[in-house]
Amino acid sequence: MGKMLKYSILVLIYLFIFNPTPGFSQTIQTSQSKQIEKEFSFAKALFDDGLYPVAKEQFERYLRKYPSSIHRSEVTYMLGESLFQIGDYKNGANDIPAVKGKDIVLTIENISTC
Repeated sequence: MGKMLKYSILVLIYLFIFNPTPGFSQTIQTSQSKQIEKEFSFAKALFDDGLYPVAKEQFERYLRKYPSSIHRSEVTYMLGESLFQIGDYKNGANDIPAVKGKDIVLTIENISTC
């Protein structure tokens, strides 16, 4: 399956899950934590599939919506990696100090492979 087809399918799924029709939204009541997990999983799936420009947008959106999320360090790392993968090295490097512990080591190892 081509990356564009995967991307299209993921976008349709995202729109269906996060922007349901008015009648349908009344039947789907998810807690805040489930919504946070869904959005995190969606952004991570984009990242894992190598769709870095789209993943970057989702990670930025996620950090704006959930600045205190338990996934903050992981999202920040993947945002920085996404920026590096699309060639935005300056902004990618700006995200490195926000990541703690072993994630910094992984980031530095990834930088050396650029």
